[in-house]
Amino acid sequence: MNFSRNIAAIFLILSFNPFVLSQVTDSHGGDFVVVTGTTTYESIWMGVPVLTLVGESMMCRITGSAMTRLGYSEFVTTSRKAYVSCARDMVQNLPRLSKIRCGLRKSATKSIFNAQLHVRELENACRDIW
Repeated sequence: MNFSRNIAAIFLILSFNPFVLSQVTDSHGGDFVVVTGTTTYESIWMGVPVLTLVGESMMCRITGSAMTRLGYSEFVTTSRKAYVSCARDMVQNLPRLSKIRCGLRKSATKSIFNAQLHVRELENACRDIW
């Protein structure tokens, strides 16, 4: 399997699919550009779930963290083989992706975009440490 060619084809298909934004972060470099942070959060806000291949650095783990917090850890992969498999599975189940997309912004508003919740969790963590 020529990973670079095959994954590039899947990336292209998913990038233009209205149901999935495919985003790859690879701390080992070479195959993909790292796209995290703002792009991830804007995609989630628009209701677009993000598929990610996590790396080792913090910047290569942001999307995985966000998708896990939202309850969609199946969008977080840790190997190239798992990424390809997940991407293939997603494009074969568009009704499921559509359902996820319809509820993604609402879910995000209740968790990762909820400033009051973050403050409360930080306050509790500080109390626990104190």
